[in-house]
Amino acid sequence: MKFKILLLISIAFFSYAIYFYPVQKYFAEKNLEEYMIIQGTSSAVIQSKEILKDYKIGGYTI
Repeated sequence: MKFKILLLISIAFFSYAIYFYPVQKYFAEKNLEEYMIIQGTSSAVIQSKEILKDYKIGGYTI
């Protein structure tokens, strides 16, 4: 019984970590690319790109 509870907690934690970090970062980069296309800007114009995790609002800031 303890093993099942521990397994469920582990699965929930890893699911949370996988969704909130790599998946959201991917969506943030994808949205930036779409925004740049709408604005008519190319990635050659950007000198540097810094992606930061925003813990207050949630998600990422680029």
